Amino acid sequence: MTAAIFALQAVAAAAFVADAVRGWQLDRAARSRAARRRRTARATERATAAA
Repeated sequence: MTAAIFALQAVAAAAFVADAVRGWQLDRAARSRAARRRRTARATERATAAA
């Protein structure tokens, strides 16, 4: 019985860590996309100013 409780706790901990890692990856991807949009907007702005 105790072993089953420990096993359940281990599974819950692994799921928690996996969820945290996934959230961090999604957050990182969103920041990367936002930075790319800002760079594109600045480049477009410079190109139109130069034209």
